[in-house]
Amino acid sequence: MKKIGLFEFTRRLRRLAENRDHKIVFFIGAGCSISSDVPSAADLTKEWIKKLKWMEVKDSLSFDEWISTNEKYKKYTDENSSAFYANVINDLFPDEDQRQEEIERIVTENDPGFGYAVLAYLLTNAKFRNNFNKILTTNFDDLIADALYIYTNKKPLVITHESLIDYAKLSSVKPTIIKLHGDAHLNPKNTKPETDKIDKRVEEKVINIVRESYVIFTGYGGNDTGIKEIFDNVPNLKSKMYWVNNKIPKTDFGKWLENTEAIWVDHLAFDSLMMSIFNKFGLEHLDFKSRFDQLQLNYIKWVDNLNMEISKERSTEKRKKLLELQQKTVKRMRMGKDYEVVWSQGRWIITHKFLKAGDKVRIHY
Repeated sequence: MKKIGLFEFTRRLRRLAENRDHKIVFFIGAGCSISSDVPSAADLTKEWIKKLKWMEVKDSLSFDEWISTNEKYKKYTDENSSAFYANVINDLFPDEDQRQEEIERIVTENDPGFGYAVLAYLLTNAKFRNNFNKILTTNFDDLIADALYIYTNKKPLVITHESLIDYAKLSSVKPTIIKLHGDAHLNPKNTKPETDKIDKRVEEKVINIVRESYVIFTGYGGNDTGIKEIFDNVPNLKSKMYWVNNKIPKTDFGKWLENTEAIWVDHLAFDSLMMSIFNKFGLEHLDFKSRFDQLQLNYIKWVDNLNMEISKERSTEKRKKLLELQQKTVKRMRMGKDYEVVWSQGRWIITHKFLKAGDKVRIHY
């Protein structure tokens, strides 16, 4: 298997993207979310297996004693922990509802980090969105979609369930995220029986996407039989796969990578990978001030429109109640920080501090 470094990879990737007809798909694994404070599969397994030991034997055995006497886990080590992910989550959380609650606990309230921000820029950049617009992921979190919502004004199509797969159009340049193992909030697939087989409709769609594309695996461990079976059925993949990791997995997926002559990019960290892409592709940092100022202004305009509706209300009783709500809403705005609010000539006038001089949003009273 040919091995290259990070900077050679980004140079090669940039050259591929110079041809708008080259489709390039990112395959995002759990390792990409670590810098966004979502634990990796390996770290989760280390945490869960200790809880499982306590659940089964409490303190009657040490952890090492319990491992050595447990037929299912006697080959477990912290170094190979991710390979035991499916077994451990199934044994610790034996029913589907418990597993979903645990996954939701893990991924809730996490914000997408720098790497996901760059990915969002790449997916929406006018120059490159024809090349980069499809994401495959085994992750349950919403970090890719959240990055698009937060850092850009583009809305992705997120396929969270096999019943939605027909909406993923091959010809569309709309950012499309296909969650191969489901979503944290909608029947996530965790156990070995669940991940060993991908729905046939999803498999067919992924094959059609991948057969026309170069694929970049990053943050992915290569432990899923179902994923390997999909790629086994894709023709003409030789030298079109890029495996971004500091090691080749000792699994059937690792053997498949070697057989397809995948190019091994000897690099692990997702954020530095995306930083290299950011610089090589000449992407621009988001103007955060303009983006969030616009969101705030839209909020003020919403209040303004609402109050215009109140001013048109003909029912005296209803109008009085609505005006009371209006006054409470205005008073709860951050006076003196974001807004100036004054009563003038029978109406509230609200001026946002980020507006241009003389540009006012009026709320009529």
